[in-house]
Amino acid sequence: MTGTDPRVHQVRLAEFEVPVRLRQMRLGESRRESEEAHAFVDNLRDHLVTKNRSPKNFPKDLSGIGKGLLWAGPPGTGKTMEATKTLLECYYRWNVPVHFIAFPDYISSRKEQWSLEHKPEGGDRWWDIQRRIEAVRTSPVLMIDEVGKQQDGPTRFAAGELDTLLRQRHRDGLPTLITTNDAPKEWATLYNESMGSFLKEAFTIIPMTKEDRRGRRA
Repeated sequence: MTGTDPRVHQVRLAEFEVPVRLRQMRLGESRRESEEAHAFVDNLRDHLVTKNRSPKNFPKDLSGIGKGLLWAGPPGTGKTMEATKTLLECYYRWNVPVHFIAFPDYISSRKEQWSLEHKPEGGDRWWDIQRRIEAVRTSPVLMIDEVGKQQDGPTRFAAGELDTLLRQRHRDGLPTLITTNDAPKEWATLYNESMGSFLKEAFTIIPMTKEDRRGRRA
């Protein structure tokens, strides 16, 4: 989007709920960026189903449709930074609408909406939340930050919401970018039994450490 007024970008990124401090990020600024992130952006068309896209021009290999990226590792390893760069690169390079949400905020919104279900006085607030939820569910590329087991309770509400959201988006051909402190091999235990196999189908896993992963591969 060369030549676009920077103020237009700021308005759109505010609508996409991208935090102000992260809005200038782009891939290519660090040699530590993963090959998987660059490949995802380069081949975004192979992952994304849009309203105007006909099955006639889908890639021959349909296994990538709706497939996203999942950055997993301990705190402080750059998960949010690289995921945000990937998200914004999709927007800046391909002019694709994106959306950013922290998982604790999403769960808080869903719980508040649920509490307003049968309260007539909460109608306007319920619809405000619903518009936000629809943006999360239907954004061509969504980033969910800070997915973690510590956000759930005995009711397993967060686990159920995460499962529903991720499966719906994958089914609709909408890739999701996730950052988490939870090891992917533990997801079957932390969330539900089928989540472990679903991760392998719906995400490319990017392990994050404090090492220079690109240098290590070289």
